[in-house]
Amino acid sequence: MLLLPFLLLLPAQAAPHESDPCKGLSRPVDLDLQDIDTRAAFQALFRQSGSKLYLPESFPEKKISCRVKGVTFLEAVDALCRLNGSLRYYPSPTSGGELHSGPWTERPVSYRRPFRLSVYDTARIRELRYPIRGDRTDVTLVLQWADVVQPMWEGEETAGKIRVSRAEDDTGRSLLPPLEKPPGTEFMEGGGEWSAASYWIVRLQPAAPGARKIASLDAEWEGRLLSGVEEATFENPEGAVGKLLRVGWITVTLVKFERNKDESSEYSIRLSSDPSAPAKWKESLKEFPLEARILTHVVETILQPAGCLPPTMESMVDKGEAKDGLILFSGNNSGEGKVTDVTFRVAKEAGPARASFSLRDVLLPEEPR
Repeated sequence: MLLLPFLLLLPAQAAPHESDPCKGLSRPVDLDLQDIDTRAAFQALFRQSGSKLYLPESFPEKKISCRVKGVTFLEAVDALCRLNGSLRYYPSPTSGGELHSGPWTERPVSYRRPFRLSVYDTARIRELRYPIRGDRTDVTLVLQWADVVQPMWEGEETAGKIRVSRAEDDTGRSLLPPLEKPPGTEFMEGGGEWSAASYWIVRLQPAAPGARKIASLDAEWEGRLLSGVEEATFENPEGAVGKLLRVGWITVTLVKFERNKDESSEYSIRLSSDPSAPAKWKESLKEFPLEARILTHVVETILQPAGCLPPTMESMVDKGEAKDGLILFSGNNSGEGKVTDVTFRVAKEAGPARASFSLRDVLLPEEPR
């Protein structure tokens, strides 16, 4: 029997006095900010939480005041976006790790540290697939997560599975059981490691003709989770070949770093486990090998030539071939700038996980599609 280091259990409605089942995976956030620029407010949030996401280079700046206590990181992000009014997640169900300039839109949402489940879209569908009617209610659910964790991808680029356990419209009609996905149907689910989000289109029973909303929708997510994510940064990588960095029981070694004539870069790292690591952690490597614990988000910081703006830039690097703890990377063509450091994100722990969410008052369109 395979023993794994942890099982993450998140209650559907945790009482205030209950211990946080995600303790150690993300920090509760307390903010007390008065008349501060929005960007400065986000920086304060990033410092306190240990998490971050990408902000647009420019957006309508605004002085805001925010007081929250014991909330999740993504809940605090939503609060700051709401106060600014001109920041939002990218208008796509596959984007969760960055914000964009645009009017804030309220959506039904539920938070379970370190996750955020929201409703992206709803639709009444009338469909005939002869000889069967396919009338239904489609609900697009989007799961996002803070950067201290990373779900492992299952099948067609989805972060685990979602199951709706309760769905009732405001007339009391149950919308269960869900309809099966027809063979050959595409675009019912998706996501990507770069996006920090995954989505599912859930096909529920038709809502009552007079229903205006789904009054309650409970869902459970289940998947495999990388957690305890930390950054391993090699400064001046050209001179750091052979250097070791420690992340938990994992040692990261920069094996190679080269700049090509086209100004792209190639490098590799080797991951190795500490011989003194606990037996249970070593056992978990059978299902979650070392190469699976390095995340795709690898960042080069580039010092640009004099006169270039901005003076520094970040370039995202693709994770390449991985085998027996050796991982190859190919950097982007970054011009004549000098790569000042390379940052890898490494997960110290891995194991199965599940989380429960409760959504309320999900509005329904009046007309079917």
